[in-house]
Amino acid sequence: MRFASAGTAAYPGNAAMEFACDALEEIGLQLDEHRARPIDPRMLARADLVVAVTGRHRDQLRAAMPAAADRIRSFAELTGLGDLADPIGGELDAYRRVRDLLVDGMPRVLAAVQVGSEPSEN
Repeated sequence: MRFASAGTAAYPGNAAMEFACDALEEIGLQLDEHRARPIDPRMLARADLVVAVTGRHRDQLRAAMPAAADRIRSFAELTGLGDLADPIGGELDAYRRVRDLLVDGMPRVLAAVQVGSEPSEN
């Protein structure tokens, strides 16, 4: 399995926000090498599953790439935990809340990837 990250309003090449790095370091993860990049149609076309952070982002991506619409889901759809709030401009606790939702939701996201990658019986 391969995973990638991209944003609908990302500034290419930007490093992760300091509070994002701090929040992840608290649980033993590093974002030192991470650089922002905008999502593009090629990424959508190649992806087995695209997880949008909000329902609005999901809808924007589906409108931009109707051929991939069935593979574009929101974090809330997959996890039942709701949309992820954008912590930019907030304090460290806002980044921790997003981190904790991601940690809680990732097993369900990974399960969706595994279900989607199983061979068809047809």
